[in-house]
Amino acid sequence: MTSTSDSSSAAAGRCGRSVGLALLLATVLALVVPLQAASAQAERIALADGAWQGTMGAAGVLTGSQEGATVIWSGSLNGSHLFTSASGSLDGSWSWTGTADMLVSTPEGDVPISLETVGGGPLTGSADQLQLTGQETTTGSGSFMGITTSIGPNTNALDPIDVRFIDVGCHAVFGDWTTGLNDIIEREGLSGALTGWFVATPMGPTLPGEEIIQDLESRYAALEARMLTAIGGGGDTLTGGGLFEVFELLEEAVLLQAEATDLDSTCAYEVADGPFVNPLTSLLAGTLLRMVDTLNASQLCNATQMLVAAGGVGGAASEAFASQLEGAIAGQAQSLHDQLVTTDGVHADQRACSVVDPCVLSPNEVLHLHIAASMLGFQLTVEGVPVDSSIVATGS
Repeated sequence: MTSTSDSSSAAAGRCGRSVGLALLLATVLALVVPLQAASAQAERIALADGAWQGTMGAAGVLTGSQEGATVIWSGSLNGSHLFTSASGSLDGSWSWTGTADMLVSTPEGDVPISLETVGGGPLTGSADQLQLTGQETTTGSGSFMGITTSIGPNTNALDPIDVRFIDVGCHAVFGDWTTGLNDIIEREGLSGALTGWFVATPMGPTLPGEEIIQDLESRYAALEARMLTAIGGGGDTLTGGGLFEVFELLEEAVLLQAEATDLDSTCAYEVADGPFVNPLTSLLAGTLLRMVDTLNASQLCNATQMLVAAGGVGGAASEAFASQLEGAIAGQAQSLHDQLVTTDGVHADQRACSVVDPCVLSPNEVLHLHIAASMLGFQLTVEGVPVDSSIVATGS
């Protein structure tokens, strides 16, 4: 019994690309993998178009000195804002009120001062940050040697304050404007810090027209019905044209999942609240579970690669399907391995085939099995002894 490894290097690192099924699987993979990559690269959800409202605040203690007097200021600001997001541009307004206590120490004595401030103005920005401009009016009173004096009203233009978005989700935006506040403090020659916080929530639903959601759901139901019909005859019917039909349906499933995911990434439609809570990967995984024992080595490798990319098996998979399906794939891979790797006969150079030096009937197909095993982390064996893909090259 002989084996060769002439084609094994050409197949290394990829599954087979046989006519028909494998070409379709390659097409499906070309659709699935970019979706995964794009999802991994997106660090956060885009700020949804629509009206947003929220609150902001700041508090802290500042100190400074001027013309022989020292100043200790402690106070807080509380405000609200309203803005509209449209295609990455923000436009709206803000307002705040604040209170502060100051102690001015001079050679002649201490001067306690109480202040109140009211501010407001426009708000503009982008999907990453916004800026507050406008003015504020300060009033208050101070006391020195038993005499109380009124302060203000004093109205001044507000230096622009930047609010940087640090977390954007479908239901809330969190921002930081501490840096912008402290820039103003530094320009005034003071020390200390104001810690600022900013939060916004959407004022209304950000769902698309009901007809869009209904269309997605009806297409999902129709696809599911067609899939169930295709696999209704059992594993024995999932060969030839029937097998090709199943993978065509899986290609449609990937495209439909992409539509739902695209809506979800813009907060227009939440996958978790719709029929895509287990977004079609369960349909894909369930179908493969029914047909796995009909697949040859290259088909099994391609199916495993597609399932890993789509989250049907592997680390991102649903536990309910993954354990059963991964076991079925491992079982079929070992069954095919037993047919293709043997300890009977001799190699081309007349070396005896053995457990540690087995003969390989089809190196290309055996390599596909080891690629599938590597993707899912299981070990193929020869008569119970673990082996690795090196047997494809050394078993000739």
